[in-house]
Amino acid sequence: MFRPLALIAVLLAGPAFAAEPTPEQIEFFEKRVRPVLVEHCYSCHGEKKDKGALRLDTRDAILKGGDSGPALVPGKPEASLLVKAVTYTNPNIQMPPKGKLPAEHIAALTEWVKMGAPDPRTGKTTADNPYDIAKHLAAAKDHWSLQPVKLPAVPKVAGASRVSTPVDAFLLTKLEAAGLTFAPPADKRTASRRRRKRWTPSRRIHPRTPTRN
Repeated sequence: MFRPLALIAVLLAGPAFAAEPTPEQIEFFEKRVRPVLVEHCYSCHGEKKDKGALRLDTRDAILKGGDSGPALVPGKPEASLLVKAVTYTNPNIQMPPKGKLPAEHIAALTEWVKMGAPDPRTGKTTADNPYDIAKHLAAAKDHWSLQPVKLPAVPKVAGASRVSTPVDAFLLTKLEAAGLTFAPPADKRTASRRRRKRWTPSRRIHPRTPTRN
């Protein structure tokens, strides 16, 4: 009477999506599986595009699958849509659509699913629908560019008599913090000379030089 229970336990303990892949499994994935996915799959099933609502660039996305269901069944390549697609066994599901993968690539994907599809990629999909504009706007509502314009309070300075515009007040605040102030106003002759220099071919402007109090 205990044999059926034991059989069930064995089946439940069979190949599954490994939470912690072994070093050997990680090496297999990185050398033989990830390059195939990057070269042949990510362009249509990645971050920029998710054809059929299917992404293959993260572990969670593969398990979640797309419009046709999960992309794979760990430990069961014969029941996995990914394997069926790359082997062209189903005329309605063939990936990549432009041509069948080389035999060694198909063998690598099949073996990977058979061993339980160990996947070291722990990243999660950024969103169920990466093109959901409303969701992106809601997430970006705190960005500075979307905030209403506010006029800052004009700071009070010790040398208020030297302030002609609010901009002067902000500049003088920093200067006074460093023990500096505006240079004294230029006399007419100096101001005239500065104007002539300002409009020389180099068009270099000579600003007022701060001086210590």
